Amino acid sequence: MPTALQTEFPYASLDFPGRTTVQVAEIAARLGYCVQHICNQIDQGLLTACDHRGANSSRASLRVPVEEYRKWVLGSLTGPATQRAEFLDALPKPVLIELQAEISRRINAA
Repeated sequence: MPTALQTEFPYASLDFPGRTTVQVAEIAARLGYCVQHICNQIDQGLLTACDHRGANSSRASLRVPVEEYRKWVLGSLTGPATQRAEFLDALPKPVLIELQAEISRRINAA
């Protein structure tokens, strides 16, 4: 059963419920990327990570806050869902409230 936080995330299968940070290798495995790709995203400033590397440690010690991981995944989505989100984001709050009420009426009438 997905948690309330996961229901906000579009794909529970990509989430890390109950976690505060995620290792680079875990992200790569979950998304089917290589570790180098995730490291490149961090190096380019597209994904934020906590750098716990000391003088003798490697990139494997990088930790990504789960909130940053979620934002990065959401920002990477393409297709109709993201177009709909961009459309809704552009609407003023009063219009969103009206739409919410109208959608609720239609759902309840069905």
